[in-house]
Amino acid sequence: MIFTGSYDDLKYEPLWSLAEELGMPLAPHTGNLRNGMMARLRPAYLATIAANHPDLIIVGAHFGNPWYAEAAEAARRNSNLYFDMSGSSLIKKENDPGIWKQYLWWTPYVGKDTPHMPSDLVPAFEKIVFASDETPDALEENFRRFNKVLDANDVSEETRAMCYGLTMARIHGIDVENIQSAQ
Repeated sequence: MIFTGSYDDLKYEPLWSLAEELGMPLAPHTGNLRNGMMARLRPAYLATIAANHPDLIIVGAHFGNPWYAEAAEAARRNSNLYFDMSGSSLIKKENDPGIWKQYLWWTPYVGKDTPHMPSDLVPAFEKIVFASDETPDALEENFRRFNKVLDANDVSEETRAMCYGLTMARIHGIDVENIQSAQ
């Protein structure tokens, strides 16, 4: 589908409602496109959809590049909104992989009673999933860059497992424990 308005344009409301009704997770592109188009792909538009459709799971692509703070705040405030961290963001921020903690800042506040934190808040990096838009021969390099981010931001092994697949398994209703015990 080619979007001719922002994602939260009311003309797309039937699409979001149907996806929510079907339990179909969505992965809209955020950030910029190869052709330079970007204004309608801001992560804030996904926040509007997530807030209006609380049972719709959304995984925004590319962590909203270049609107990282906007993407992080949208994910923090909406329990059904996640982002992948892939593409040029990992390349352009490779020399400063610790910068992501600046955007994904709220982990120490989980469980604290404050009006600034949603009651269903989860640790910051649990809102990030691994993805790649690289060719197969560049996949290993993408893993290296993503691991560099996880290392620089002291992401636990438990949360890494979530980033690398357990979050997506949960979203898609895959019982990983039963699969592992059957092997």
